[in-house]
Amino acid sequence: MSTLLQPLKAQTGVILVTTLLLLILLTGVGLTSLATFGVNRSQSQNLLSTKQAFQSADAGIQFAKKYLNQHQGLWSTYASSTPQTLIPTTTLTGLGTFTVSAQDGGNGSLQVTSTGTASNNAQAVITSLVNLGSYVPEDAITVDKDLTIGGNATFAGSNGGVHANGNLTISNSPVISTNATAFLSYTVTGSPTVAGVAAGNQTVATIPLIKAFSFYGSYDYRLSWDGNVYDQAGVAQPLTGGTWNCWSFSSTATSQTWTLSCNSPVNGTLYFQTDVSIPVSVGTTQSPWVTTLITEGSIDITASSVVARAPTVADGALFKSGTQNFLFISDGDIHIGSLSGGNLTGVVAVYEQVSVEGNPTMSGYIVVQDGANISGLVTADSVSGALSLTYNGDLPIPTILKTAQIQTWKAQ
Repeated sequence: MSTLLQPLKAQTGVILVTTLLLLILLTGVGLTSLATFGVNRSQSQNLLSTKQAFQSADAGIQFAKKYLNQHQGLWSTYASSTPQTLIPTTTLTGLGTFTVSAQDGGNGSLQVTSTGTASNNAQAVITSLVNLGSYVPEDAITVDKDLTIGGNATFAGSNGGVHANGNLTISNSPVISTNATAFLSYTVTGSPTVAGVAAGNQTVATIPLIKAFSFYGSYDYRLSWDGNVYDQAGVAQPLTGGTWNCWSFSSTATSQTWTLSCNSPVNGTLYFQTDVSIPVSVGTTQSPWVTTLITEGSIDITASSVVARAPTVADGALFKSGTQNFLFISDGDIHIGSLSGGNLTGVVAVYEQVSVEGNPTMSGYIVVQDGANISGLVTADSVSGALSLTYNGDLPIPTILKTAQIQTWKAQ
């Protein structure tokens, strides 16, 4: 009996030792796996933080470019030999913060340095040289905030794209010959045809500072807030029954408006110190209205048909180099209403917001600074109806309009 128990005890001991060794081995493997997981997790978190810091720094460069563009008069203020704070610490939800400084970059440029910091204090630094250059838009429509395209519009030509520095929302079935992009989100609820890039999270488009007074010296006639019309020499023009060349003045306690009241207005460059209303059809294909309208107020077009183009060199004295290729310039909103016909040729530049409705045919581009929302004529940038807009990048404008442009870009 005892002889049989001894081998059994020996075997039991071996099993216990083996089990113990196996447990030790498994524990080691588990600890190694946990350690590896911890390292990988730490590496992933570090990689994410590094990426967030880089994105924050890049956003700082884009914000700096926009700020410098809108405050061109302060350019020399930052052109010192030592860095100055351009944009104080700014928080980006979900990413981190950025801080931007600026200093003289030589040859009229500014050296802009953006430091991005992620939530775990990881940092990235990007340095760029920024200068002021002539404005050349890449797209047929460029706005500084949100843009909604709700109709079956066509954007044609080699530069027939749309861009929003805010959100871009597209419904229905527009046709876009190049890109449909946004700095923030790109949302589609319809079936657009986009030949190029269709996406959000794209680069900010630089937009020039648009103010009517910049073009004050180019007018043929000034239609004043006092109800009079003056030529360049300041001589008041005769009014018949309160009307001058189809333009009639009206005033209320809160606004002044010059209204087009017949279909044979004078050609030329007109500067308005009031709002502008165009409720009557004007111009034909054979005889378009040759004009540039510049206003310190808003432009409201409610006519069924407007055929107009900007003056060209072939028009002699009607052409002004200071407003070359401009059709409409507005400190307020521009509303191009439900045109059932018409053809507009030239650049449309808007300080506040723009709305294009109906079925007009347009050649040129629309640029909107979204600098304020005061007039109330238009509350958001939008295109509806069946607009046909063609832009081939072939409309140079006066060098008076400059934009902040990034020349070099380096991550440290």
